Amino acid sequence: MIINSANRGNYIEYKKNPLPFRSWKREVRTYNSINRNDTSFFRDGDLFAKLIDYIVKFFKNDSKVNLYNYGCSNGEEAYSILMYLISKFPKDIVDKFTPIIAKDIDNFAIEKAINNAPHIICTEEKENVNKFTNNKLDHFLENKNGRYFIKDILKNKLEFKVADIKYDYKNINPNKSVVLIRNFMPYLENSIERQKLLNNIGHQLQNDSFIMIGEFDLRGTDWKINNQIIEAGFERTPVEYLFKKKG
Repeated sequence: MIINSANRGNYIEYKKNPLPFRSWKREVRTYNSINRNDTSFFRDGDLFAKLIDYIVKFFKNDSKVNLYNYGCSNGEEAYSILMYLISKFPKDIVDKFTPIIAKDIDNFAIEKAINNAPHIICTEEKENVNKFTNNKLDHFLENKNGRYFIKDILKNKLEFKVADIKYDYKNINPNKSVVLIRNFMPYLENSIERQKLLNNIGHQLQNDSFIMIGEFDLRGTDWKINNQIIEAGFERTPVEYLFKKKG
């Protein structure tokens, strides 16, 4: 399981071998604190901003939209999207897109997210949070001796669950849903299994729904996943990595 480790004071760094439907993870643990290099606050901030701006406009006449984040790890991606949404849009728009449903097959990550385990945030992350929230880091995150905890304004608008998308796709609301399936596709067993999953998601969703992948999904599949997504019944949108179910 452990392929690389190094002791640095109170820190222990290690890597896990890739597993199907799990992102490759490198965990840094100090007591019960966690941070992972497969996710961080606003790692793809510009992309998240474009996504939210686009879907807010697309669903402007709808009263409820379902937002799912699969492979959510300890929640930093979902929290980033939520922070941007709250910072830019009025309460009725935020309520339309929440609660965000965040799911991961990793019991450890979901347990930490539910229990609000502290996050270790680097300087760049702090800068990104302030950049995309109009300097509201302290509004969303509580600093306790250098470890950051999620405040209730975010916790109350996000639900964490353990789930394997291979089976859980059946629980996605078919209508008016935005499903993030980012950066774990290359770890599916093979191209056939990946196409099967995409087809299942495509059959589940109606033509007013979207899926979004990540850059690693492209690189890790030699850019083949774009064609597989289109074959599953989706079409490109103006937002990079975002695909809409064909009407």
